[in-house]
Amino acid sequence: MRNANAPAAATKLEALQDFIPELKDHNLSEFSICVNYYNQVVCADYFYQHLLGSFNKKSQLDNSSNIDEPIVDNVSYHLLEFQRVAKNNIYIITDLQQQIKNQKEDILKLNKQVKEYHQVIAQLRKLYQEQCEANKQLTEQWDSRYSNQQKRIQTIINIVLIERELLYNDIEALIKNNNRFSLENLLNYTLQLWLSQHNPVIVKFIETLTSNNFNTNTKNTEKLFKRAMAIDSLYRSRHEKYVSEVGLMASAIKYSIA
Repeated sequence: MRNANAPAAATKLEALQDFIPELKDHNLSEFSICVNYYNQVVCADYFYQHLLGSFNKKSQLDNSSNIDEPIVDNVSYHLLEFQRVAKNNIYIITDLQQQIKNQKEDILKLNKQVKEYHQVIAQLRKLYQEQCEANKQLTEQWDSRYSNQQKRIQTIINIVLIERELLYNDIEALIKNNNRFSLENLLNYTLQLWLSQHNPVIVKFIETLTSNNFNTNTKNTEKLFKRAMAIDSLYRSRHEKYVSEVGLMASAIKYSIA
């Protein structure tokens, strides 16, 4: 047994206090060291080197851990950020998929509407062609309405049927107008005035029918009188009670000659 307070042992044990802090709290004079431990601890440097190597290794591990900790934290942060972005992207993809689905439905609706519009356009085109054909036929009928005598006769008949009642009303009004035979009116009588007081359709018809291709602006009194007599004949044939100033004047001329 060796005293632990011996100079060599005390020096070695003091060096070991950095590795074994409990040695500081004990009085070395109270302890003894067996020969085997004395040789391993005091005489040989193996135990000290072992503790020193263990301490250095632990320090290296601690330092390595301290160095790697920011890297681990950085990796964790990026991993969490990646997870957050991935989750957000999933929401975006889901929303895009829903939008695509909605757009497909809208496209189907639009395709249906386009087909309906095509059908409407086809119907309108068909109706347009039918109307064009009908207009063509009407145009041909209109252009050929006077192409032969029978059509012209029918046109005159249609006009006369429209004007017949108006002519009768005009004659009735003349019959009731007794001032026509007053001396003042007879003295102021002119063929132009007389023609202007009769049915304009009949007057224009007779004028056009009896006009010549030359001297159309010349007011021939004889021709005016003949036109008046023709109109007067039409009036008398339309109404048996009709008596005109022209007829009265013609009778007066006949009696004066006789």
